[in-house]
Amino acid sequence: MSLNPLIELEKGNVSFIYHLSDTELNLLAQVIRNIENTTTRKQIVSGFLPKLKKSYPSFCLQIIYDMEEYQEEFLDTLKKAKNPNFFDAEKIKNMLYHTTWGKEYLINNLPKIIKYFNSAPILLFDFLFASFIENQDYLKQLSVHEDLKIRGQFMNYLVENHFAKVSFFYEDILKYLTSAQKQKMQSNLLMPQEEVSLLAYHFYEKKDFKTFLKLKKFILENYKENDLGECLLKSKSSQPEFLRDIDTYFKTSSKYQLYIYEHYTEKLSQELKEQFYQFLRYFATSKENHSILEREFAYGLGKTLQKFVSKYLSLSKKSDTKYIGSGSCSTCYQIGDYAFKLCRTKWSYEKDPLCPNLYIIIKNLEECFVRDENGIILAGIEVQKYLTHSVREYSLEIQKQIETFLQEELARLGYYTTDNLLGGNTGDNCLMLDRYEDADTPTLEKIPPFFKKYPAVIVDRDCIYKLKKPF
Repeated sequence: MSLNPLIELEKGNVSFIYHLSDTELNLLAQVIRNIENTTTRKQIVSGFLPKLKKSYPSFCLQIIYDMEEYQEEFLDTLKKAKNPNFFDAEKIKNMLYHTTWGKEYLINNLPKIIKYFNSAPILLFDFLFASFIENQDYLKQLSVHEDLKIRGQFMNYLVENHFAKVSFFYEDILKYLTSAQKQKMQSNLLMPQEEVSLLAYHFYEKKDFKTFLKLKKFILENYKENDLGECLLKSKSSQPEFLRDIDTYFKTSSKYQLYIYEHYTEKLSQELKEQFYQFLRYFATSKENHSILEREFAYGLGKTLQKFVSKYLSLSKKSDTKYIGSGSCSTCYQIGDYAFKLCRTKWSYEKDPLCPNLYIIIKNLEECFVRDENGIILAGIEVQKYLTHSVREYSLEIQKQIETFLQEELARLGYYTTDNLLGGNTGDNCLMLDRYEDADTPTLEKIPPFFKKYPAVIVDRDCIYKLKKPF
């Protein structure tokens, strides 16, 4: 680049910006931020900001976000940019320490910010407690925050780092675990169990066993599934309490049942060991299959999986169970008359529904997914009717006709798939229903004659998109 970008930006010449890559833009933004002469830096910003804040909001934001005099421009540009991933640890610290308004902005917008940057409250608490007298009002505001997750994070930070000040904020901390203080609330909401479980653990570590026992009672009465057992396993000092009541912690664990069973089997009661073993035996024990089972439990789906197994075995005429196979996103088992798919992820990001409910696609009798903040599936369970008849039972000519029919019918209904229906890397993606009446539709009379004769359905509810929608 022959021109001096800083001089050009100061003059208001921004035409060269449109030819820069994202990497070059980020580098240029950092160069501007590193200019030690504040007057020069302000002159450069005043030259380009009016012209770029609409077309290049992210570039502008990463330069002005902690400049005191650009508060209004920052807030206006951030709102229009709609960039929820803007905040990180460095930006939050700079806003707190370099501006007079950053503290109040972060407090007022904390519920939105933590959806994308969960550590934001801790950075804010660190800053406020460092000047405790000056920030008492802000801290009291956070101690009774209407967002119960933020309130819980405050409680945990307080007990862990400033235990002597607990009584300054709460005469009885258990009174603040619900939304009961809000008189306008029609229902009494509970604080997320993750925060309450961690809080109980912190009180145990501080040797306040009286409050711990009160919290334990509150947890067991209000959360059928909780993380208290998992929290108590964080340190050796709290493990004696875990072992004293291991059956209770095992039965109510939201994500740690498999871990407790595998590491503390001899401590569990015989009845619980036998019950859990009976559940585990339905799943193959290879390293890969054990990994997918660990994932289901780690994301809080273990109890749901146990419930589904019990339900569909009771509905089955046969008790056969076996490992069917694995694809790129899931591992499949036969349990009785049903297929259980344990998902690692899905290629599709769609929501409500993930996959369209069409008569040429197998029906999910149950589905349960855990997604991240971007909607990407991290783990899941699908239960379907177990199909035993392959399209391969027919001649090559009929196989081709079935494949063509499914693709054309999918298009007629407004969708397409990026998966191979026959001959994919992990096997065929369509199987035969036992009878066409099992198709997922309330209007059987509208089913085409070809489908009635060859009731093949797509069995992988993934990679199916609306027409004209890019992959």
